[in-house]
Amino acid sequence: MEFLEKHRFMIVIFVFIVLVLAVSSKGEVNDIVNSGNETSVSKLVNDKNVVIIDVRGYDDYKMGHIPNAINVSYNGIIDNIDYNKNTKIAVYCNNGSLSHVAAQQLHDAGYKNVYDMGSIKNYKGKLSK
Repeated sequence: MEFLEKHRFMIVIFVFIVLVLAVSSKGEVNDIVNSGNETSVSKLVNDKNVVIIDVRGYDDYKMGHIPNAINVSYNGIIDNIDYNKNTKIAVYCNNGSLSHVAAQQLHDAGYKNVYDMGSIKNYKGKLSK
């Protein structure tokens, strides 16, 4: 009891910090998952719960894309998709740089399950046209 009386201020500060941490962790957005290897890409492509987005230009998309991928420009991705924030979304491009930008935009917009597949070259299956 004597300890509580002597350290009342420290105990109040401690409880306050714990409460702030507990409240701030609710609704937390997960980090972007870098999935730019053949095994990870294959798992994402075969997962029917993943929305796969090709952020390359439309002409590149028409020449060949990962099956079931949709084409959405990286620079307008937030304005052109409307999925639940918990939806698994995987993005890819030609060399990995635009997919990284798109993944970051999705993450910043509050999407919680974002996968950066990097380059289309990480996909070893047959492309759709």
